[in-house]
Amino acid sequence: MSKMTDKTKVALLENAVIAGNLNEVKAVIETHGTFEFSARAFGIACLYADSQMVKLLAENTMTFHYTKEAEQKYKIQMKTYSDTYSPDYAMMLAYTDNTFWDSYHFGMLPEITAGKNSTQTRLGMLEFFLEDPDHYGINLSKLLYYAVLWRNREMVDVLLNHGVSLADKQIRWLTATERFWHRDELTWAIRHMPESGLIYVLQTYATLLQKVGKKIALTHAMVASVGFGKTEINDTILQPSVIRLILDTANVEKMKKGEILELLVQADNMESLELLVQAGWMKTTAQKEKLMQCARDCGKTGVLAWLMDYNARTTDPEKEQAKEEAKMRRALAATPSPTAQLKKLWNYQKRDDGNLAITGYKGSETVVNVPAVIGRENVTVIGTFSFFPWASRIKNGPERKAIERIVIPEGIRMIDHEAICCIDKLTEVVIPASVRFIGHSNFMQCPVTIHAPAGSYAETYAKNHSIPFVAE
Repeated sequence: MSKMTDKTKVALLENAVIAGNLNEVKAVIETHGTFEFSARAFGIACLYADSQMVKLLAENTMTFHYTKEAEQKYKIQMKTYSDTYSPDYAMMLAYTDNTFWDSYHFGMLPEITAGKNSTQTRLGMLEFFLEDPDHYGINLSKLLYYAVLWRNREMVDVLLNHGVSLADKQIRWLTATERFWHRDELTWAIRHMPESGLIYVLQTYATLLQKVGKKIALTHAMVASVGFGKTEINDTILQPSVIRLILDTANVEKMKKGEILELLVQADNMESLELLVQAGWMKTTAQKEKLMQCARDCGKTGVLAWLMDYNARTTDPEKEQAKEEAKMRRALAATPSPTAQLKKLWNYQKRDDGNLAITGYKGSETVVNVPAVIGRENVTVIGTFSFFPWASRIKNGPERKAIERIVIPEGIRMIDHEAICCIDKLTEVVIPASVRFIGHSNFMQCPVTIHAPAGSYAETYAKNHSIPFVAE
């Protein structure tokens, strides 16, 4: 008889637990002794069996712990867009009808037809585990986090009464603003919870974070979804009771306040609009005018009347005039001179004859017009490597390779060696009659056509180097 594999033994244990037969579980344990992976059986017992089954497993050294080797062997890892992680079967204690994406938390369970235990039954199990949670492999801070998110209020109360608080990891899940798996999970909940549930979750998290002097971070992407050019938002978020709570307890720096205000105008939600306006979400004249126009476009006459009245009460004509004048002065002062603009695009050197030589293009345009004059000096030379994508110490190699057209102005006399080459997308170069010299290796590895006056030096160069030519 062949030796039974570890996987088969684990399957026997799990099936016995699912069947709910204590004697069968005892027999499997007595026959096979230890099991390299018992976390899933333990979780199944919590959610589908009874307290006796849980205690039997605990007495026989079963825990929610498992090794990295077991993770891979039993293929319990789950993948998200950003990372790979393993289910935590202890979270089955916190299950409610509000638990979503079960497979991400509990893995792919065997087929189970038994009904789920009541919250009260699992609370009794939790009291048993609270005697030594580390031994059984229960992260109480994580359990508290999910008990709140899944609105298992009774379990939240028990954990809080035992002094459980959020750990640094769970605090980050609530206060970070970048996107990752746990933030996406919170986003999904916020977008789909009813008003009472959302208020409970936000208020409870706010109370827990208050202990460490932090606030839950709500970003615009968490409350609004954009599809087909239209922004949609859960109406629950816009309710006055939720708005008041968010203003009191949340960090809203990453929310697009103007868009939220427009949605409130479109929804004819005067109460919430007033709350946000009074909170300073509409400060500038431009914001006021935009919202009033939105109200006109949507036919919201009541909202429009209120906005016009608010605008009249809060606008000082003299101050607004002074602001506009100051804005114009700043704009004029900030407008760069033509020479300053050219310096951002070109490197160049002064030659002995007093004219300038271009030494490098720094821009990102696909159609490039070489300047004829920079400041008060004429440009007469396009120097070596000016457009070469692989030149040393340049930062715009990929942009140079993407250039499609170069226009060289009248007055340029020389295009130096390897000035324009190895540009994959360069299909056209316009060269004036003033150019009297084109150095070697120019236009190498370029699918280029030269456009120049008939009879010019550029035409002769094109014919000598078998480059397509168009007379202009």
